[in-house]
Amino acid sequence: MEIDDFFLDGETWRPRFADASRALAPGGRLIAMVGAERTGALGRFSKPAISVAADPVIDALKAAGLVAVRKLASANGVDYFEARKPR
Repeated sequence: MEIDDFFLDGETWRPRFADASRALAPGGRLIAMVGAERTGALGRFSKPAISVAADPVIDALKAAGLVAVRKLASANGVDYFEARKPR
């Protein structure tokens, strides 16, 4: 995926996660790093991300057929999620 894919909305996550799930081997793990681009006057001068709600990301990962979905951590406006493809 391209770096611009980091700044996606919830509707765009579902097909991306589904593609990633198809590429995983059974039992394989997916780590998703999710953030939202800063907006406003100063947002265009700085690129750090702001956190997004966890529930839409978790729902999108589950909709892709992944299991054991969880939020691992948040750091500098980036949320890290882990999911596993069933065996």
